[in-house]
Amino acid sequence: VKWDVYDGRLSLTGAFFSNRRSRFRVDSGIVGVQQQLDGASRVEGVALGATGWITDQWSVFANYTFLESELEQSISDRLIGGGQIDFVAGDPLPNTPEHSFSLWTTYELTQVKPGFLVGLGATYQGEYAFTRQSATTPLFYTPDYWVYRAMAAYPLSEDTAIQLNVTNLFDEEYLERVRNNATNGWATPGARRSVTASLTYRF
Repeated sequence: VKWDVYDGRLSLTGAFFSNRRSRFRVDSGIVGVQQQLDGASRVEGVALGATGWITDQWSVFANYTFLESELEQSISDRLIGGGQIDFVAGDPLPNTPEHSFSLWTTYELTQVKPGFLVGLGATYQGEYAFTRQSATTPLFYTPDYWVYRAMAAYPLSEDTAIQLNVTNLFDEEYLERVRNNATNGWATPGARRSVTASLTYRF
């Protein structure tokens, strides 16, 4: 669904969806054959968004997603038929956060100087499951996190402007990606705080 408000300046969107996947690669249980296409999973959720202008000076781009997931089968039919327990069946789908959110908004400070723009953004990543080592061990999750970014752009003339961008404003420590297998695993840390200054000239 889509709804335009403020005379079409701001668009609100919403989606409800169900995604069912079958025949993805899982452990085959056959010597010499690592994987076969017997896996199954489902993801159902809601996605909401807002894009456009709230006022003549204030713009926004935001979205939120809720995902309810389940790993329905993670080993081959052959292994299940042979009596092996699929102990992660029923767990959330790995690397699938239940909640995620992003926001970027800018405001033009025309009362100070036309073209003087400031912006603030935020990204939220909810926790997500990534492994369960056995039927008797707990399900492991990554920690959730917030990351913020900011910018300011100031026109020096009609053709020249300076701009400052800061990513990971509060120097949050977080994990972008987690991978694992039966014997080990690894994680990719998120980027530390960085500051970039630029000078733009248009001709």
